[in-house]
Amino acid sequence: MIYAEYNTQGNITGYCNVQKDNMVLIPTDIYSDTMHNDYVVVNGEFVLKTDAPNDINNDVVTYEPVQQDLAKVKRSAVNELNGMSVKTYMLTPGMEYIYNSKEQEALAYLTDADPILDDYPFIKLESEVRGITALETASLFKAKAKVAREQLAIIESNRQRRLIAINNATTVEEAKSA
Repeated sequence: MIYAEYNTQGNITGYCNVQKDNMVLIPTDIYSDTMHNDYVVVNGEFVLKTDAPNDINNDVVTYEPVQQDLAKVKRSAVNELNGMSVKTYMLTPGMEYIYNSKEQEALAYLTDADPILDDYPFIKLESEVRGITALETASLFKAKAKVAREQLAIIESNRQRRLIAINNATTVEEAKSA
């Protein structure tokens, strides 16, 4: 998502991919790197500049509001939400494998009646690095996996809640605020 920064007169002064004060989300159907020549921001919305005169008599420049298509705004909001969610809990395949392996080792170690430490390489090496016992390391792996699952469940339920709100929006404003 790309945001336009604007000044108090509504003139676009810059672009950014993170929203801050005096910034508004640029609809994908009007974005261009030269849009500051064609648009201004009025009341938080993009409007087209007209050819109205702006001479020494300070004639008022008039603006024609940009009509945003609700379906496009919804698609944009869903894409932004899904992009944020992926960044929130996206792991490289290698890291995902490591975390899954640590959890599986921990569960196996904790249920093994007579564990042989060499059969649990992640537990063995990490317990040496941390200076704690294999049992403590296995318990740590299990606890971290539980916390991660709980946090991911919260993130996913929030994402689903917002997706439903976006899909149920009946106005552009509702879709943007979902």
